[in-house]
Amino acid sequence: MAKLGSCCGSKTSVHDSVCQDVTLTDETPVIVWENSTPFSINGTILVENASSSTADVTLTVTSNPATPAIAAIAPGNSVSVTANNISDIQLAGEAAEVANVKISYSLNYNF
Repeated sequence: MAKLGSCCGSKTSVHDSVCQDVTLTDETPVIVWENSTPFSINGTILVENASSSTADVTLTVTSNPATPAIAAIAPGNSVSVTANNISDIQLAGEAAEVANVKISYSLNYNF
C-alpha cells in the first residue's frame, strides 16, 4: 500500500497558488480563503482593484502575529501582503459601488 505524504520520514512542503476574479457589490466582507486545517499556513497575497468605478477595496488578512492595517485599494492600484499563520483572507467593497478585483495568493505549508 502506498504511503502518502511524509514518505521520506521528514516533513513535506506544499506550495499552492490561486488566482481569481471577484466582483464586490457592497461593504459586506467576502471570505476568499479560510484555513480549515491544523497547519500553519504562510503566504503572499496580491490584490488589484481593476474597477473603472470609484469604489475602493479593503483587504483583510487575519493572521498571527497580526498583519498590520492595510490601506484601502483605490481603482487601478494594487497591494501585496506577506503574512505568517494565516487564518483567512477577506475582501470588501463600498456601499452602492461595484468593484472588480483580481486576487492571487501563494500559500505555503508543511505536513
